[in-house]
Amino acid sequence: MANGAQIAEKNFQRFVKWISAKTNADFKALERRGLLNRTEIFRECGFARSVLSQNPRIKARLQKLEAELRVQGVLPLENEGNEGDVSAESPLGETGAHKRMVGSARLFRLEQDNAALLQENAELKRQLSKFTMLQNALSLTGRIPR
Repeated sequence: MANGAQIAEKNFQRFVKWISAKTNADFKALERRGLLNRTEIFRECGFARSVLSQNPRIKARLQKLEAELRVQGVLPLENEGNEGDVSAESPLGETGAHKRMVGSARLFRLEQDNAALLQENAELKRQLSKFTMLQNALSLTGRIPR
């Protein structure tokens, strides 16, 4: 059974192997908001998301890699495009639009579910009233105790 240090070393070796297998074009495709997409990294490396932030060697190597990629021009410089304005082209604007779209889809789905539940509720009330009348008739005739 492997201890924490052995697992950390194994994860670091996986990460280094993953880096060596990538080209600049691959890293460019993984770019998201000026950084490498962490979700894709941990998926491709086959370890948990927390490894990227909790393993100090991987964290340092990732920061070094991103700095190297900025120098090579693969990733944008850190201060590029950070003037604080949120335009339609910026990732923040896209995120807001995406949230609104997801919110609208969720609202539509909830409205559909609500309408279906209201219809089901009305049907169940109709059946209940039918059975209530039947129970009253049976208790009046003495077939079930009151």
